[in-house]
Amino acid sequence: ATPSPTPKSSGAFPYKNYGTLFRDDYDTGSQVVQDSDSEIFIATGSTSRGVVLVRINSSAIAADKRARAILMDTAGTQLYTYDIVERDRYVGIPLNKGNGTFKLMIASHAPEFGANAYLPEMEHQFSVSLSSSLRPYTASSVKVNFSRGSAAAQQAASLTRNIETADGKVSAVYEWIVRNISYDRDLASKVSSGAITVYIAEPDRTMSTRKGICDDYAALMAAMLRSQGIPTRVYYGNVSLSTQTAYHAWNEVFFEGQGWVVVADFRWQNIDGSSWVHFDSTFAASGTSPETIQKTSYSKSRVY
Repeated sequence: ATPSPTPKSSGAFPYKNYGTLFRDDYDTGSQVVQDSDSEIFIATGSTSRGVVLVRINSSAIAADKRARAILMDTAGTQLYTYDIVERDRYVGIPLNKGNGTFKLMIASHAPEFGANAYLPEMEHQFSVSLSSSLRPYTASSVKVNFSRGSAAAQQAASLTRNIETADGKVSAVYEWIVRNISYDRDLASKVSSGAITVYIAEPDRTMSTRKGICDDYAALMAAMLRSQGIPTRVYYGNVSLSTQTAYHAWNEVFFEGQGWVVVADFRWQNIDGSSWVHFDSTFAASGTSPETIQKTSYSKSRVY
């Protein structure tokens, strides 16, 4: 069903901490396999908590060379592809496909065979048995990166410390982001034009620069709420508003007794032929009526 934006918080939903997996708490010491050169590692000790871990040493794939982690089913069908820019430390790959048996391939960019060609460096098959279906959405990952000491987590703790309801906490985080983070049109132009070929949202970078594109807004909100144990999804897909359709990102959160709801949305405008996103705190502030927003068509393509 097409999700509809949820009105501003009324303090109606009880807060429940579903358990956060901070990056600090990754299990990097058990169930570890490595490539033949002991330079690429896959650790499955945290799979029950929503992520499989990957470490690529810079001696295996240089930092200036593109690398990817490709999650596949047992038949080899690609499910999700993640660009990996960090080296020499573990990153979390989200397990959003639920329980089952999967393969993870680590691949390096091979431009000599084509602009989008990648060669496999390592592959490992593993099983996933999540302790809860919500686990992938309370975990730090390559798409929503945060630790106990990260600025995003610290800000969320400060904002929500004296708030007792789940939607009250969500509203506090949402409103802080809207007031403090501005849309970076220059960055958006570089990403959309291809001047930046790989872009990964980093919540603490957004906290520092106080600006970002739709990826950054959605990742920051997810990081802040997940750090409070509130399951939060990042969705990517198309939105159609009036006569315009554009690709964007938005969040959904899980409320006890209610399920998944949309609490933040993006309104797109076309400016000089390019798509820009405007992150709104309320329907009135967006310049779009609640009735129009309710008729907005969403098409989900990816969830993280």
